[in-house]
Amino acid sequence: MNFLKKYFFIILGFFIGIVFFFPWNQVKDFITTTVSKSSGIALDMQNLEPTLGLRIGLSKGSVLGFSASAAHIRSPMGQSISCEELIIAPRIWPLLMGQLQVGIGCIEKESGSLAALLKGSPFWAPTSLSASLELKKFSLENVDLQNELHGIFSGSLEVNDISLNGKSLPSLIWDLNANEVRSPSLSTPFLTLPSLDLDEVKTVGSLTRNTLKIPTLNFGTAQSTIQGKLSFESDLPMPSMAPENGQLSGSLRVSPSAETSTFKDISLKIPFGPADTSGNRQIKKKFSGGIINLFTSAYKSGE
Repeated sequence: MNFLKKYFFIILGFFIGIVFFFPWNQVKDFITTTVSKSSGIALDMQNLEPTLGLRIGLSKGSVLGFSASAAHIRSPMGQSISCEELIIAPRIWPLLMGQLQVGIGCIEKESGSLAALLKGSPFWAPTSLSASLELKKFSLENVDLQNELHGIFSGSLEVNDISLNGKSLPSLIWDLNANEVRSPSLSTPFLTLPSLDLDEVKTVGSLTRNTLKIPTLNFGTAQSTIQGKLSFESDLPMPSMAPENGQLSGSLRVSPSAETSTFKDISLKIPFGPADTSGNRQIKKKFSGGIINLFTSAYKSGE
């Protein structure tokens, strides 16, 4: 107790000096350079300063963290994310086991938040990464996925075995809810799908060992032009990593007016059979030889 009384102000001054006078910009340069060299992720940020890493949650953060403004992160494959405030919360103890663990928080005052725990090993030169993400009303307006997907998402996403050389598919597990969703358009020599307003979306699924399983894919409302409650399963063989053989089942409703306008270039009757007067269809269809055949092969009653 006497020691604390005698040296209290010296200790307090030491920590105040670290917070206010430490050259954090040099730390910022070290972090951006290290992240780029070890993982190939380009990181640009401004005004680095210490903060409580637990602000992004106990499961993702750490006691010590760093806060940066106007941050921009770009992956080796081109996807990027922008953050009004970026929180970086490195964990020290995993280094003793040769593993890199860093909590990342992306906070937007008007567009929700994203928190992630990134893991890589060995920490001095990771060859693969894993990530555990939690989204809270996070708008994809902050993200460039190199497609036209839009929406506000909440839920969880687990990504494992992310190859930094991009030569293999990672394994994924997700449970997501979204609002104001608009899907990207799709154009191939055999099939053209328009961009669609899906409104509300609920999806649960996994991608493991080149098998894609989506037991829940619900989208749209009773007021939407398109509404579905579907499940989908398919293999994703190498090297194409595109659906080859699988099954689509569930219910699909497309308003009669949208079927002759939005889907005028697609005959839904051929792949999925006739609809009732309200545009409802019950679907249970297997496909093989590629997902294009799901939309181009004729529907068989009782399939």
